Formats: sequence, structure tokens, C-alpha cells
Amino acid sequence: MHLNEYIIKNSTYANSMDTVFHELRHQYQTDAIHDPDTFLVDDGSIDEWRANFDDYKTWEEDGEAAYMGQPVEVDARDLGEAAET
Repeated sequence: MHLNEYIIKNSTYANSMDTVFHELRHQYQTDAIHDPDTFLVDDGSIDEWRANFDDYKTWEEDGEAAYMGQPVEVDARDLGEAAET
């Protein structure tokens, strides 16, 4: 994982940690999909994440609402925001 110069120079510590936790959660999601027996994640979430990654929406191509509303982003954003508290 790399934090770009903008994040380092212009973000608060809490915002930087939000970004780190968010991106780490995406790795957790990916690892859980590939080896579900190793992670404490329900089968429904695994299936939802797998389907979402197979049809991932980007902000640029699909718009803000599609990007922000997809399950893997909601889950990662929730974890990142929890790190700010």
C-alpha cells in the first residue's frame, strides 16, 4: 500500500488512518473470498463481496452513487470511519 504525497501533506492523522484501514479492509475482503474458512465472515458477505468485485463500479465510469453504494466500499468505509473515533 502506498499513500500518495497529497494524503501525507494535506490530511489529518485520522484521515490518513481512515485511508489505511479502508484499503486494508479491501485486502481482507479479497483474502476472505479466496480462503473463506480462515476468516470469521458469514457466507452471505463472502458471496456479496465476490459478486461485487466481479462487477466493481468505478466513480469515473459509473458515478458516485454506484461507487459509494457497492457492498465492498460500504464495508471498507465503515471500518475506516470507525478508526477515526
